[in-house]
Amino acid sequence: MVLFVLGLILGGLTSWFITHRYYMKASREQKADLAELSEKLRQRNTLADFERLLTESEWDREFVGDEEIWICGSGLAPVS
Repeated sequence: MVLFVLGLILGGLTSWFITHRYYMKASREQKADLAELSEKLRQRNTLADFERLLTESEWDREFVGDEEIWICGSGLAPVS
């Protein structure tokens, strides 16, 4: 009976330890992934971002009525 209780306690502690370690690792990875996605999706509205659009993007010239307009294409790579 004592061996059964001892085995039950050791098994429970081992199970808790493995579960806790997995939870901690998953939490760290999730925080890192969230930070990376947040940076990728942050709004790009600074002067530096605008200058980057001017120099690194593909621009298309179009006419609307008698007005000449320039539209930024999709040639801009995301910031790394």
